[in-house]
Amino acid sequence: MLQGYLFSLLVQAAGTVLLFVVFLLLYRKFRRPAFLDWIASWGFFLAGLALLWLILSPSVGATRFVLLLLVCAMFGHVYFLLRGVWRFRNEKARARPVEMLWSIPIVAIAWWLSAYPVSPEGGWAAPVSLVRGAAYLLTAAAFALIPGSAGGRAILASSFLLWGIERLVLGVGYLRYGSIDVM
Repeated sequence: MLQGYLFSLLVQAAGTVLLFVVFLLLYRKFRRPAFLDWIASWGFFLAGLALLWLILSPSVGATRFVLLLLVCAMFGHVYFLLRGVWRFRNEKARARPVEMLWSIPIVAIAWWLSAYPVSPEGGWAAPVSLVRGAAYLLTAAAFALIPGSAGGRAILASSFLLWGIERLVLGVGYLRYGSIDVM
């Protein structure tokens, strides 16, 4: 089971690096602030995958500090993803330093969730999956409604829709069964 889980993390990491590079290139060409948010979002996600790898590795294992960093990284991914969607839809939206105050509730919720049993499928996994699923569904709806090429909108909206559904189903599975092994 562990090897399959690590392989899926490797595939996700490869896709995330690809998205990260695509947004770097897009920002370099178009200089839209939303691309910076998406670079940060996928950077946080990649960091979260690396931390999940550490939790699963027998040499490091799960500690509360690593779990805290993992949950913070996943919520940072969600925050910057949604902020990027907002800034992409509204080009006049400006980033203000006060927006970084969102880090306080993110860290507080991550601290609370990291108090659950420290394991790859502890009590923290369901809330994180459900929040990510809801964020992906909001992102899908936003991409479906923005003006632009119909093909690009369809690809982005359907991708985020499928990711959102997958995350929500996984979150409900965590709530119902507790771990992937039991699912």
